[in-house]
Amino acid sequence: MEMRHVNPSYVVVGITGLALVDRSGWDFTTPGVITSIVVFLVVAAIGGAVYAPLLRRPIALAEENDADSAEYRRLDRRGNLIGLAIAGLVVFQPALWK
Repeated sequence: MEMRHVNPSYVVVGITGLALVDRSGWDFTTPGVITSIVVFLVVAAIGGAVYAPLLRRPIALAEENDADSAEYRRLDRRGNLIGLAIAGLVVFQPALWK
């Protein structure tokens, strides 16, 4: 699923975002637009270089019907904790640099 649906969606989201900026009348040299594009490219690069390779092992375990193994549970727990940490940062918005 990752390779067929999620990875191609980065391209669709990028094209859609650029089209929305164009249609909105905003200038592409606006600092907020430039910052958004840079952040998107950095996140996409991290996703491709770091996150996608980390998903290969859990996907392989699930495809082997070994989703009850200790390794799969460990990898699943780690992914859940990362998701909870991200949700916590979004909800509570701590002052990380002040």
